[in-house]
Amino acid sequence: MTRQSKGPFVEEGVELWRCAAGELVPKDMMWFPPSRHGRPYAYCRTHDVEVQARNRLRIPAQERTYTQGWIAQRPSIIKPPKPEAEMKIGYLDIETNGISKQDYSEIISWVIKTKNSDEMVSSIITEQDVLNDNDINDPMIRKVNRILCELSQALKQYDKIVTWFGAGFDIKALRTRFALLDIPFPSPWELIHEDLYFTAKYKYRITSNRLGYIAESFGCPIKKTQVSPKAWNLAIRGHHAACGYVLEHNKIDTLLLEWMDEVFKGQRRPKKAGL
Repeated sequence: MTRQSKGPFVEEGVELWRCAAGELVPKDMMWFPPSRHGRPYAYCRTHDVEVQARNRLRIPAQERTYTQGWIAQRPSIIKPPKPEAEMKIGYLDIETNGISKQDYSEIISWVIKTKNSDEMVSSIITEQDVLNDNDINDPMIRKVNRILCELSQALKQYDKIVTWFGAGFDIKALRTRFALLDIPFPSPWELIHEDLYFTAKYKYRITSNRLGYIAESFGCPIKKTQVSPKAWNLAIRGHHAACGYVLEHNKIDTLLLEWMDEVFKGQRRPKKAGL
């Protein structure tokens, strides 16, 4: 509610003020809340009623084209998750060429190991993916488009995903790259996520919280392969032998995840949150 620049109107001895809706109302019917400067809003510096009313409107955000979520809208009623015994649980791990932000860092491979099963699904970039991404005027790194589309489909087969520091790296890296390439990524109400890293960090006192060190400390018989900078550097270019080495390293990480999940059994806090 603001004052007109030429002052109030007077009609039949009654002082009228124009409110934000544009209507003339008697002064006695108006409310003059004090501003932070101690003056009523009727004497604000901006007297243009239309400008004031427009500034109060909430400007809708531009419509996003990114497909975040497998379904178009959030369901009105979210069903509670299944009992864990009935869930199909997968252990997810990814390999990248660094820990930089995902507009620079690139995803090399991903692996999902199904709990209590020999089933293991995976994908890794190839030399053909690298050759296909040859448009220098395209700012997006598209050589990972194929493996991320395959991951989007693979995640639909699971009810729960378990990671190691996925909340801090893996899931955030995937969500960023999925959004940049406009690939459907599961929404929080579509897939449960549990991060075993925080169980190790807050429930135990170990020198290092790295997956390989924790697993070795608890006597895991599975040994990790060494991280070779040369192998990762060649793998990002689709080198066949290097990609095989990185993928094997990636698969071992998921085996360690499953092993540590059994170690932490009974110490984990039930998690109902999604990705």
